[in-house]
Amino acid sequence: MGWPLVGNMLFFLQSFKDGNLGSFFSYFVTRFREGGMYKAFMFGKPSIIITKVEISRKIFMDDENYDRGDGVDNDMVNVLFEETIYLFHGCHGLPFNIPGSAYNRGLKARRAMAKIYQYILDERKVMIGKNKTREKSNILLDMMLNTQDGDGGFNDEKIIAMLVSYTFAGFESVALVASTAIMYLEKHPHFLDKAKEEQEDIVKRRSSPNEGLNFHEIKEMKYLSNILKPSQPPFFPLGVGPKMCPGANLARLEVSVILHYFLLNYRVEQVNPESKIEPPRNCLVKFKKI
Repeated sequence: MGWPLVGNMLFFLQSFKDGNLGSFFSYFVTRFREGGMYKAFMFGKPSIIITKVEISRKIFMDDENYDRGDGVDNDMVNVLFEETIYLFHGCHGLPFNIPGSAYNRGLKARRAMAKIYQYILDERKVMIGKNKTREKSNILLDMMLNTQDGDGGFNDEKIIAMLVSYTFAGFESVALVASTAIMYLEKHPHFLDKAKEEQEDIVKRRSSPNEGLNFHEIKEMKYLSNILKPSQPPFFPLGVGPKMCPGANLARLEVSVILHYFLLNYRVEQVNPESKIEPPRNCLVKFKKI
């Protein structure tokens, strides 16, 4: 479990900074043998580290019942976005709750996000209360609130914790998947050319050159869709099975839009070829318009 208080975080942060998380995982394999699942103390909590694809797949797939998922004003969205940035930085800082530290600011961000979500919950409860027929809703928040009437339901604290987790989990996933896809396409020109050809065909079929990308065209991106799915291990960018990211379809939609305009208009050249692209951390590139 590492050192007292800080656990395994010092080694993790150093490996993360060096862009070599493989050395962090190799430490557990070397010291405790090839088990595939290890105990650790991360971000101030007892944690589990998994290093084998088959164990990851089992964890993703062994749950038969997994819930998936109105309007919020822009000011709230902006505040949530800003606080999520502080929360994200706090989770990557040393777990010392000292005023002025990233960890301390992250805890404040967590409390600020909780207040916003509490306000949203209260508003939603009023709306549900007005719906006397209590029609079945497929909105995840409504599902959780409706369980509060029975035994074993979610209280507000649990619901808020889940909402914060979803916000945090989706913070940089789209950017990371999109940038990873771009770098892999650049490394494999054959696949890039085929993906680009598909996007050019979509543009040619438009009745007017001034038309923008629409949802029907995105559904026609069969080749690009296969690139974004690599359903085979060890790549699970959005999870798999019952524990797949609830926003996976939205994330693929967003990445498809990004790649459409990238393939038609841009190329990238890696400035520091020695930097790894798995994922593209500290990978510097120049964008070229074509």
